Amino acid sequence: MTAPWLQALHQHPYHNSCGVRVVRTKDGESHVRFDLNAYTLNGAGFLHGGVLYGLMDVACFAAAVPLLSPDQQIVTHDIHCSILAPVTAAAETVDIYAHVIRRGRSLIFLRAEACVAGDDESPRTIALCTLTKSIVSGRIAR
Repeated sequence: MTAPWLQALHQHPYHNSCGVRVVRTKDGESHVRFDLNAYTLNGAGFLHGGVLYGLMDVACFAAAVPLLSPDQQIVTHDIHCSILAPVTAAAETVDIYAHVIRRGRSLIFLRAEACVAGDDESPRTIALCTLTKSIVSGRIAR
């Protein structure tokens, strides 16, 4: 059975438009994939940086939310992303791997890496991100 938070993530209109799918989430780690399409590319045909930042945030959420108690929710506190290489639609999909670095009482620190298939089909890192989530009170659909 799929967790309600995961169903809500997949059903979100923005995530649907970007072709977001959570491939795996377990023990403070996640693997999220999204498509390069009209919603994720900029006017010049490259992956839009703002979209990438936002979807790295989604991957970090997917890594962190299973570690919360039912009366907790998380919101983005701080995000730092660096794009290392431009990406065109030829890549077709982007994979984001996120993991929890440390979970405290009120903050969760995470790291994410975005990759595309390289020329030899091995992953090529295109962006890195460190992100902090604040833990707040409030029920989340599980």
